[in-house]
Amino acid sequence: MDFYKRKLTKEYLKIQYIQNKKSSRSIAKEFNCDHNTILNYLKKYNIKRRLRRDLFNSEYFKYINSEDKAYFLGFLFADGSIVGNSLKWKSIDKEILIKFKIFLESKNKINYIKEYNEYSLQIASPILRIDLEKLNFIPNKTFRLKMPKIKNKLLFHFIRGYFDGDGCIYSQSQKGNFYYPRLEFYSGCLSFLKEINKIFYNDGLIREKIRSNCFTLCFNGKIALNIMNLLYKDADIYLKRKKKKYLNILTKVSKKMSKEI
Repeated sequence: MDFYKRKLTKEYLKIQYIQNKKSSRSIAKEFNCDHNTILNYLKKYNIKRRLRRDLFNSEYFKYINSEDKAYFLGFLFADGSIVGNSLKWKSIDKEILIKFKIFLESKNKINYIKEYNEYSLQIASPILRIDLEKLNFIPNKTFRLKMPKIKNKLLFHFIRGYFDGDGCIYSQSQKGNFYYPRLEFYSGCLSFLKEINKIFYNDGLIREKIRSNCFTLCFNGKIALNIMNLLYKDADIYLKRKKKKYLNILTKVSKKMSKEI
């Protein structure tokens, strides 16, 4: 116990437990002692134990004032859901869930769902839910999506997030001849896609897949490429596989244009 008394000072526990948000179990592991020992010292030093909602930044979405918040909000509009007080996010791309956890300062576990070959992250927080609902991210949102009110300078980051969740870009070729790219956004909510289309001067075409009850917003050729250039301008957060596809198409377009000059 002399070792613990010497090392587990009140100042040390405040730094590790409060400021660095280390769990009592991780501190116990560090000192090779029982978990209850750390809890006893927290009580002894009158350090209030964290509630579950304090294990991450529950006010992360309170203000959408940065690229990461706008981007993750857009991705959630595509692949996230609210059930009760829980935020659920499923994706085939584990990398984006890991990034989200880092920004959220969350210790929640990412689970792999073998049946669907996807990853799942669930976070319970009434505070998080309330802030997200104020941003039009609501339960049963599929057919009721509405653009959130965020700053214009963050709008393209939001749309890039939605694209990474429910969008696609590809190029068409026939007999070796390259055609300009095609950009698509998908949603069960027609009015939401109309809002996105309006941002890009209604240059897109909306089509409906009746069987799947899904709408597709399409942009073709130079318009599609210009939009992608806007979405990736000054972007630090994105899905690597989709940006790689965009860069490949950009390279093909550049080569084609150089041949035509």
